[in-house]
Amino acid sequence: MEGPEYHVLKGAKNALKSNNVRLTMEVHGETVRKKVISLLEKLKYKTIEPKKERDIPPCYTHGSKAEVAEMCKISALIFTRNSAHQLLRLLKIIEKVVDEVVIVDGCSEDNTVSIAKSYGAKVYLTKPLGYVEPCRMLGISKVTNEWVLYLDVDEVPSPNLIRDIKKIVNYATKHGYVAIRINRINFYVNLKKPLLHIFQPDYQVRVFNKYHIMYKGIVHEQPIIFGKTLLLDREKYFICHLAPETYTLKGLKSKLIKYAILASRMRLDKKRSMIFSLFLPLIFVIRLFKYLVIRRGILDGVEGVKAAFFYVIYLSMVDLLKAFRNRKWDILAEAINKHGLSHLCHEVEYFK
Repeated sequence: MEGPEYHVLKGAKNALKSNNVRLTMEVHGETVRKKVISLLEKLKYKTIEPKKERDIPPCYTHGSKAEVAEMCKISALIFTRNSAHQLLRLLKIIEKVVDEVVIVDGCSEDNTVSIAKSYGAKVYLTKPLGYVEPCRMLGISKVTNEWVLYLDVDEVPSPNLIRDIKKIVNYATKHGYVAIRINRINFYVNLKKPLLHIFQPDYQVRVFNKYHIMYKGIVHEQPIIFGKTLLLDREKYFICHLAPETYTLKGLKSKLIKYAILASRMRLDKKRSMIFSLFLPLIFVIRLFKYLVIRRGILDGVEGVKAAFFYVIYLSMVDLLKAFRNRKWDILAEAINKHGLSHLCHEVEYFK
């Protein structure tokens, strides 16, 4: 089976023939506020009943009740690959608040698809590429409602977010917002202790109007938003990212090396990486100081130190690989950033 690097190369070559124009990615900065003080009550979810409106955006209530209900419909979009256990957990949480569930599955070999269908989800199969980013636009094209709740399969929305999601979407629609940024609390080392300082805030676009967003299919990219973005209170509304062992020795072997290779093939700032590589030991220490002290990773204890250390290793690998890549990959990186890789992802009936 071809690896992800094969698909990047293939997609980049095809992109050279394309004349599509892409807009520059938006960059949204946000000042760090006080740490998140509420968590997911040990991740024990129960059925969440609607509560009285309190400290939440007002509901968009003009027109008949039928018109308001129609305006408020939301589709959930999830990407899977051999993730039956995680998908089951997520579907149990969101099934009562979304009107449609769309699953884009990379031809899982476990019972992921059967679980999705048991919850009434629409399932679309794609050839596994090794990473989901090129398939995002395909998934968006499959949803039928205007507003989309996009979740990775290892993410869990907070109870407040589940309870108020439709009221928030109503508010966004009324005031002309087309996307909603939600803070993400990361469990990168283990599931017992979240990282409340390092990598915070981690705002991600997880709710959006499908007609006002575009992904290029590049690893770890932020979407291009065509319109206003609403920023939610990160203490009240958040998503837990349950990705333990990401920044550990095991995660380094299984995930970080692969993504470092992919990122080094797609990013453009080669000169910066060459300079960083010349002074790699010094840059490593500076980065470690940044994430431990300036970004307060030290306050997260042992988990924060581990996350900072392995994240800096990941950044160093990206710089080294990018600094010494050949001219062919420089040209392909320019094509990838200009035209994207979304055309790599195609729906299939099955894949062996």
